[in-house]
Amino acid sequence: IDNVLVHGEEIVIISRENKQFSDWYKERNVIVKTCGTGIRSQMPIIFNWVSLNRKLRKEIGKHDVLHVQYVDIFLLLRCMGIISLAQEVIYTYWGSDLLRTSKLEHNMVYPFLNKASKIVLMTKAMQGKFNEAYSNKFSGKTMVLDFGNPGYDSIRKYAAEMSKTECKKYWGIETEKIVV
Repeated sequence: IDNVLVHGEEIVIISRENKQFSDWYKERNVIVKTCGTGIRSQMPIIFNWVSLNRKLRKEIGKHDVLHVQYVDIFLLLRCMGIISLAQEVIYTYWGSDLLRTSKLEHNMVYPFLNKASKIVLMTKAMQGKFNEAYSNKFSGKTMVLDFGNPGYDSIRKYAAEMSKTECKKYWGIETEKIVV
């Protein structure tokens, strides 16, 4: 996001409601719209999808980049009106949105992936599963970008090199404290 904002482009993020990062987005003037939960047991009627799309199209209008952070067919259907207005669409698969979905759901998402400029996956293994599910049709659009997990490499490194007590001293944590 920071790289895109340097160029002054507007970004609309479709995501499930996530208040944890709302301040971070506000600081960077990123527009965040939520389009429902994607809960399959509460599938809304088509009229509600049409109403939502009209409202979002009016509020957002044309935009440069649309980043869908969790690829769920019901979310995509709810928001397809604004997806069509984007110059670039980026889909990010986090795990369960790829690994726990059926062949039918993969087939339903397929038309949306055609518009994608990038498809981001968390690991090489996920990229392999994705390419297998879509017969390598989108392999030129995929990239691996592990969000949020780079810190684990440092933790593993220090855990292998130091005892728990040494590690706590190194990070300035009282030795009797429990750290999770």
